[in-house]
Amino acid sequence: MRVLIATLLITATLGEAYSQERRRRNPNQRVERGQRTNQPRQNGRVRPPRDNDRREQARRDQARREQARREQSRREQARREQARREQARREQARREQARREQARREQARREQARREQARRAPNRDPRRRGISIPAGRVRRPHARPNRNYYGTRHYHRPHQYSYRPYRSYRHAPMRRAYRTARRYQTRFDYFHFLRQQHRRSIYLNWVLFPSSRVNGYVYIDQYPYYVHNGYRHRYSYEDSCQYQLIDSFTHEVVSYHFPRICSQGYDACALERDSYNARERENRYFCAETVRDDDYDYSQPTYDYDEYEDYGRTTCYDYDPQTGVCYDYQ
Repeated sequence: MRVLIATLLITATLGEAYSQERRRRNPNQRVERGQRTNQPRQNGRVRPPRDNDRREQARRDQARREQARREQSRREQARREQARREQARREQARREQARREQARREQARREQARREQARRAPNRDPRRRGISIPAGRVRRPHARPNRNYYGTRHYHRPHQYSYRPYRSYRHAPMRRAYRTARRYQTRFDYFHFLRQQHRRSIYLNWVLFPSSRVNGYVYIDQYPYYVHNGYRHRYSYEDSCQYQLIDSFTHEVVSYHFPRICSQGYDACALERDSYNARERENRYFCAETVRDDDYDYSQPTYDYDEYEDYGRTTCYDYDPQTGVCYDYQ
């Protein structure tokens, strides 16, 4: 009996000692007396409780999630910053485009204002500010000859000009006269008609009206003409003309034929022209009516001519463009 009691006391003492040791090692874990422990022994040592592993794992997962959240936030912030810079660039490009468009509209408005001003003031050249063009002067329909071609066959370039190689030609005066009523009171009335209807047919100082007819006498719109090398010349037996013989290489006037009946003046000039061209073996000389007065000075080279020309005088105040007849002369 005594041995049994001593054994129980020793067992209780050892159990209490063991409980105190467990509480010392795990102060947060409360173990009731007689409760079995869930920590198996490994090599004589007690394995840490499973709750601590779960908490450690949860802490590590929480740290990973926090790091992923911060990384996602950083990428989102970088994306927003990139979008903000892109939006700023687009806004700047839009403002630049709007500024250019406004400048273009302003330039168009000023150009429109200049054209309107030029239309209201026809005697002022809109391309030369502050310089008034006297009344009765108009811009030439042709460009001035090129100075570099002076003295060559490339110097003479009237409207619809085409180079024609020389062929022996002799003018034949028209003996059969087609009589017509006098259409122009003076030769200046004819020039006035050309400036109104066919300005490009006046080349510098002369009338060079293009024609597709072959060389010879023609009757166009009930008016006689003589065609030579692609240009027609008045050949009337009633109206007066003043023909000149001109050197096409320099535009120098070789000979003057004072105002006379158109057919007579052209015959005299054409015979002289054919003689000069036969000697040069080149279509260098041509006949044409001059639009200048008798006292005009032809010594100035045509490549130095002003870009404007005098509109010319006329005695025709009532002109019929259908028939080309002038009425009510001064």
